[in-house]
Amino acid sequence: MNALFSTGQENLSDMCLGIRRSAAVMQTAKDIKGYVDQALMPHELQFSGRRAKEVSFWHKSVEIDGLSLHYIDYQSDANKVSVLLERPGSDLVVKLPLQGTTRILSGGNDWTIRPNEFCVLQPGVPWQTDMEGNSQHLTLVIQADWVSNYLLSRACHLRPEDLSFGPHVFSLNTHGILFSSVVSGLANGLVRADSALHNESVVTHLKQLITSSVLDLSPEFHKANSDRDFEAHLPEHIRRARKFIEDHLTDGIKLSDIVNASGMTKRTVQAGFRTYLGTTPLSYLKLMRLKATHDRLKSSRPNECTVTQVAMEYGFFHLSNFSQDFRKSFGASPSDVLNGTQP
Repeated sequence: MNALFSTGQENLSDMCLGIRRSAAVMQTAKDIKGYVDQALMPHELQFSGRRAKEVSFWHKSVEIDGLSLHYIDYQSDANKVSVLLERPGSDLVVKLPLQGTTRILSGGNDWTIRPNEFCVLQPGVPWQTDMEGNSQHLTLVIQADWVSNYLLSRACHLRPEDLSFGPHVFSLNTHGILFSSVVSGLANGLVRADSALHNESVVTHLKQLITSSVLDLSPEFHKANSDRDFEAHLPEHIRRARKFIEDHLTDGIKLSDIVNASGMTKRTVQAGFRTYLGTTPLSYLKLMRLKATHDRLKSSRPNECTVTQVAMEYGFFHLSNFSQDFRKSFGASPSDVLNGTQP
């Protein structure tokens, strides 16, 4: 893919050969399906053609917390390779052909993508891809939990399922210039053991840039970012509950306190948070506390406070769990944020 790797077809072939040398390889449909079910996602796999049983398959992936990039390579005498996901989750899945065309059927739509193009599959909607017998592509998976935390940490009240990308074919040369640049950095880790991918700062920036560049393709993401009237559209009891949470981030409040502040029943409050904020009241409380610790650490100097002091101020008494949740939400450790070495 020239736009992705800024290279010619000859170098692309060399790259694929380089990946194959250290990739997992198998040669039967049963083995391929079993392997991909575990490595990527459960699916149905079918090879069509008179000599469809003759196939070689290579797979290699590079993974960082919340995001993974997969190189998938079919070389066969089959006319067509079909992959079907009947129960996809809420992860964001991006398809980028390297060689051959890929036909995609999803939500009653039917479209084709080619090298230098890509598409984002609708979260939670069944899809099928039909590829040529000889084909190579990249599949980028951005996990739903990471997307949800990314959105909420930026006060963007959407769930992954709320995002739509349509049967849209995006061009790497027009829609995906930033996207192709940052994915190239991650893809290089497939070719060689790139030490940069062990650098936490590099990984954090790659993950955030890739996520933001994909979300930027969704109309709902744009609307949520520009909609200053979001608060006015919330039911009054949800606004009361949110304000109570945000006014008591350093207090030991419980779900019953949030429910009482809303003036509604527990069931109504929980349903409202799910519908309008895509989360639960207690998950929202935890995320707002994490965001508050992030903002506090970012605006402080190391000699003004410690991570432990700030964490405990906001009710995080299990520091190892706090550090894990903080890193999952913001892609950086609390100490690195305090020391100014991470965003």
